[in-house]
Amino acid sequence: PSQPAATATSTETLAAPATTDTVISGTEAATAEPTAAGTAAATATAAAAAAAAAAAAATTATAPTHAAVPTASAATSNQQSADDLEKKLKESIQKHKQIIADCEEQIVPLEKTLKTIVSNINKAKGYLKNLKDKIKEFKSTRKRSGDGIESEMVTILKKFRIQIQAYHGGTLHGKDVRKLMNDANEIFTMFATILKDNKKDGCEYTDEEIDKICNKYAILCMLWDGAFSYASKMSPTKDDVVMYQRFVTAAAYSHVELGLNVTPKVHLMWMHVVEQMMLSGGLFHKREDWLERLHQETSKMRDQLRRTKDMEVRCVSMARLHHQQTDPEVVSWVATVDADACRGPRKNYTKKEDERKKERETRRLAVVNEWEKVHPDKAYKQQRSDGN
Repeated sequence: PSQPAATATSTETLAAPATTDTVISGTEAATAEPTAAGTAAATATAAAAAAAAAAAAATTATAPTHAAVPTASAATSNQQSADDLEKKLKESIQKHKQIIADCEEQIVPLEKTLKTIVSNINKAKGYLKNLKDKIKEFKSTRKRSGDGIESEMVTILKKFRIQIQAYHGGTLHGKDVRKLMNDANEIFTMFATILKDNKKDGCEYTDEEIDKICNKYAILCMLWDGAFSYASKMSPTKDDVVMYQRFVTAAAYSHVELGLNVTPKVHLMWMHVVEQMMLSGGLFHKREDWLERLHQETSKMRDQLRRTKDMEVRCVSMARLHHQQTDPEVVSWVATVDADACRGPRKNYTKKEDERKKERETRRLAVVNEWEKVHPDKAYKQQRSDGN
């Protein structure tokens, strides 16, 4: 009898239904076969079932009590966490509201500044549009058929083989400036004719004033031409130095009178060239055109030896070729052969270039004499040996 009870207790609640069924089965068996052994077995089975039911009841009654304690503690903890989170959220919201208020306070002056800037931009756009409309109207009302003034003047320069260099911003330099000085009288006379023929309506200059302005620039070019001519002489004499001082004095004053910039080269011509002319040889071999000529000759030799890959061999060959071309004995023999081969100069013949050179010298001298008559207080006065 004790073994079924132990088995029923170990099976706990899950074994209870099976035991009950067993009890029911035992009772039915006892009713069907009322023997002593069956009665005893049924009694033992009933006792075991009762014990198992009592244990199950005790377990069921105890379980709710133990489960209720941790549920209340968890609810209290969750409530505290929710309160802390709500407090933090409220603080964050209040902080961001303050930031928004500060930004709105700073936006007010910025919006006023923005409105002022936008207003100024709109005014500037309107002003620019008005200017463009006026320029367009000006061009349409003053438009003339044929080429413009600038293109006609450039055409005149091309007739004298004067080229405007694009890489110098549309200005002249070097040999082109010398060409302009050589033919300044003719060129500026043509410029005056172009300006008078294309004079616009309402021009503030009369034909006489246009002629006068162009003549001033022509005189300035001729004066500088004379100064450069005497400064470039080899071993200049005292008379050459005096003539240079006359020309450079007239050129410098005329340069400033026309409102032109006094560049470093103008300063050198005015203040320092005379001292250099008095040195041995003068400035003949010290001018920039000799350096330019050296560049051209070197470029020709480099092109002649461009297929020589070895740089050292190329340099030695260029040096030998240069020595050969500039050797005084070689140059003398070449001149002798040329003289023997030619038929000689024609009788009573003067080259056109020599005639132009003589005319230039006569015209330059007349210009400097005329300027000194008009400006006697500014003209260069040569000091005599007695100091006067």
